[in-house]
Amino acid sequence: MVLLVHHSHVNLVNTAVIKGTIGKISKNLVNRRFHTSIPHQKLTTDTSEFKYYTTDSDGKIIIKKAYLDSFLDMFNGEILSLRFSERPNSQAIMDALDEAIEITKDCPYRTTIHSD
Repeated sequence: MVLLVHHSHVNLVNTAVIKGTIGKISKNLVNRRFHTSIPHQKLTTDTSEFKYYTTDSDGKIIIKKAYLDSFLDMFNGEILSLRFSERPNSQAIMDALDEAIEITKDCPYRTTIHSD
């Protein structure tokens, strides 16, 4: 997949931001049932890394990275919230999470958020 951002070439790459086990591992409530007939019941989230190229003041090519943290509704594939940042950080994830929680308050059932 190739994206153009401000006339720069961007490569889309998925990355694991944190390696290893940190914190508690929750029960697998999704169990590979990635679709639901109820809006806002199941959400999924991931951090994607984008590499893009730009030039400095001397015209030299510089490789930079940007990170996308998004929350997607498994009901219809809609992206409910997202944040871009220059480095992986918990603040971008928490801001996107807070927005997703606010949007999904209308769900009459428990909302499950799945992350790798």
